[in-house]
Amino acid sequence: MNRPKKPVPEYLRLHVEQSPPDEPSLDSSSDGESSVQQLLKQLGRATGWQFKLASSSPSRCPATLAWSSERYQLGHQPPWWLELHRQPASGAQPRIRLQLEQAVEIATAVGEVLHELHSTRHALWQREAELAASVPVVPRTDESEHLALRLEAVLRSGVDAVQCHAAALYLLDDATSQLKLRAAWGLPPQSLLDPPRPLGDAIADLEALLGHVVVLHADGPTPAWQCPEPFQSAVCVPVSTPSIPLGTLWVYSRHRRDFSDQETNLIEIVAGRLATDLEREVLLSSNEKNTHARQAIDTLVNWQQQQFPHVAPLLDNWELAGSTPSSRSITPLFHDWAMLDDKRLLIAVGGSLRRGADGAMLATQLRGALQLGGQLDTQPERLLSRINRMLYATSVGDQQASLLCGVLDIQTGCFRYAAAGEVAGICIQPKRRRQTAPPDAALGISDQSVYRPHRLTLPPGAVLLLAGGSAVNQPDAAGRHLLAQVFERQSALPYKSWQWVRWLEDRFRQLVPPQQMPPSLLVLRRRHSCSDSGSA
Repeated sequence: MNRPKKPVPEYLRLHVEQSPPDEPSLDSSSDGESSVQQLLKQLGRATGWQFKLASSSPSRCPATLAWSSERYQLGHQPPWWLELHRQPASGAQPRIRLQLEQAVEIATAVGEVLHELHSTRHALWQREAELAASVPVVPRTDESEHLALRLEAVLRSGVDAVQCHAAALYLLDDATSQLKLRAAWGLPPQSLLDPPRPLGDAIADLEALLGHVVVLHADGPTPAWQCPEPFQSAVCVPVSTPSIPLGTLWVYSRHRRDFSDQETNLIEIVAGRLATDLEREVLLSSNEKNTHARQAIDTLVNWQQQQFPHVAPLLDNWELAGSTPSSRSITPLFHDWAMLDDKRLLIAVGGSLRRGADGAMLATQLRGALQLGGQLDTQPERLLSRINRMLYATSVGDQQASLLCGVLDIQTGCFRYAAAGEVAGICIQPKRRRQTAPPDAALGISDQSVYRPHRLTLPPGAVLLLAGGSAVNQPDAAGRHLLAQVFERQSALPYKSWQWVRWLEDRFRQLVPPQQMPPSLLVLRRRHSCSDSGSA
């Protein structure tokens, strides 16, 4: 049974928002005949055939239609195609008329050119809008007006434009269950103290939030559709961003009146201005917070980089260089060296197993403990045990770290070391390569962890490469760690220690996945003699 459609009562009127029109078509022009139309007209004179651009509607002259191209369409835009028509019979016949096959070849080529032109215009139309949206939101230096004053000024302008008497901006709460009056013009100041209106009871607001414009009159028989304020007529429009509904805008009149389409459109523009001001305030606040956070991170990055050693000690027959990646962000890794006395050099690589600010703070703590502990105990295994107990005792088990530290006797070349966690090393001698011993358990896991001492001797010409980080111990298909993989298919090797560091950084960029952080590096090279300057 089909029920008759009920008419909309006079006291209630809904304006349904129409979809925006498409962008200008290919042959549209604000100055009369477009360049495309002129081109098709001149082609018709030259060939004796009439060229027409057809849109989604069928051709009005099917009797004269001789040929039609394939459909051209961009995304969700209306399709179009190019048609060839016979010239209408008239007293003046064209002097030249090509064969249909020749005209079709010309029309096909013209259709492809017009399609490329349409694609270019469409891309330009999109890019210009994207560039307009890419302008950063920057607060004005002389912008002293409070948001409340700006909202009130917008409401007053909207009221004056449609010759009404008051306006009110109601915004949704975080739970989207209530509407609270946040700004008003023409209402008593104490209206801002009124309790929020439940959204479930605000039928007109719900209808507006669906994208409609609601016009109400006070003499309407349905109480659920009454105005929030005692006025004779009112119009309610949504206030929203392109993706988030923010609330509703009510414009009130003391007299019973109707609102034309032009007036409701103007009120919608006012609502859009209010949404823009609200969103701008949020963006400015977020941008200010992000700026302060970025400045704090930059300060920490600069401070952290300044703490790393940059000048190697001047030692007879020895070269030293190191590197820790930062990429303008705080890093949980480090490298370090220090002279214990005239004959012994302490070197280390390592870092926290956690990333971010927590990892960077733990790495700084670890480096300080290493510097202090190295002055008290020169046995690497005992130094690691002491740092391990400190981390275990001062945390709840979440502060875990890696460390490879060793003490070099610069006279004999004897290097005593101990390793924990994600670290690795390799000693390169003229005729062989020797990996350092596998590391023991990471620091901070257990206070019962045991760290074994190891020893190797660096003869003249030997190079010791040390690396620390999560990427070094991930083996390849052959079971080799990262430092062993860098020599694959590499015949020419560096010579100086700083050249080794640059070469390893380049190789790590090729081998380490983008989501992983490259390891920290330390390169120790023993020269053949004091006069050994060498070349790469």
